[in-house]
Amino acid sequence: MSQHPENQQTWDQQTWRKLAKRLISTQMKKRDVKYEMLSQRLATLGIKQSASNLSTKVSTGVLGADLLLAILFALDFKQLTANDIEDVLQDIGVDTNT
Repeated sequence: MSQHPENQQTWDQQTWRKLAKRLISTQMKKRDVKYEMLSQRLATLGIKQSASNLSTKVSTGVLGADLLLAILFALDFKQLTANDIEDVLQDIGVDTNT
């Protein structure tokens, strides 16, 4: 994937939602964190989200940037690189070749 925005492909909103879903789901699975535990972790950060609400938001990939960042923080996610994003995009069937 090119590092220059003018050379990058664009993808539809659904692609970005699938990416968010996959990133969060993968990190939860790696850490063996279920939605109830994630809800509790977010509560310690002052964010009230029920486990079922989180499940819906993550499964659809529809969540605000603030919640996405809080979830990644609550999961102790340390680093996300362009290569990580490209790998997930390819995994969900998106052609990342420019």
